[in-house]
Parts: sequence; structure tokens; C-alpha cells
Amino acid sequence: RDVERSRGLGDVYKRQVCFRVDVTALHAYTKANGLSFYHSMVWLVTQAVNETENLRYTLRGGEVYLLPARTPSFTELKKGSEQFRILTVPWDPSLPAFCRAAKEKS
Repeated sequence: RDVERSRGLGDVYKRQVCFRVDVTALHAYTKANGLSFYHSMVWLVTQAVNETENLRYTLRGGEVYLLPARTPSFTELKKGSEQFRILTVPWDPSLPAFCRAAKEKS
């Protein structure tokens, strides 16, 4: 079942879509290539968003703009910490390059 909700915060709009996905192949791929499974999931979701023009529109100062690409921000729990933090990693069309950049910020 798809569940969708949105919440408006001024000019910032967040959208969540939930559904089941079999990630067995992704897990095997990331393990075989030494990539973070979590960062790879963030990359795949961002790639899907960036391929969908309607998800790249944004409001700034009451004006509508089409972004060339979304930049993902996501939460991460640093080892040894009890607090989550937000990482923002510039979009890179290369999965390995994105994962390296995310790891460096991690």
C-alpha cells in the first residue's frame, strides 16, 4: 500500500512516499563493490527524483523554479553517538563518487 503525506514549511515542501522494495540485488552489489548500502539507497532515490521533472520544481521567494538536480540531505547516526545528524552531499551522477563523498562527510 502506498502512503503519501506532505507538510508545508513556508517555501519548503517535504514529501514522503512509502512502498516495499526488494533490495537483495542492491545489497549484494554494494557488498561486492565496497560501497555503503545506505548511501547507495540515498543515491538511487535521488536519481529517481532527478529523473522526474515534476519533483525538481521548487518555490523561492514565491517564484517557481526548475532545478537541474536535487541535492540530497539525509540523516545519519555516527558511530559512538546517540544523536542523528543531517548530511548534505552534492549530487553526483556516479554512484561510487557519491558514496565516496558521503563517506568523507560521514
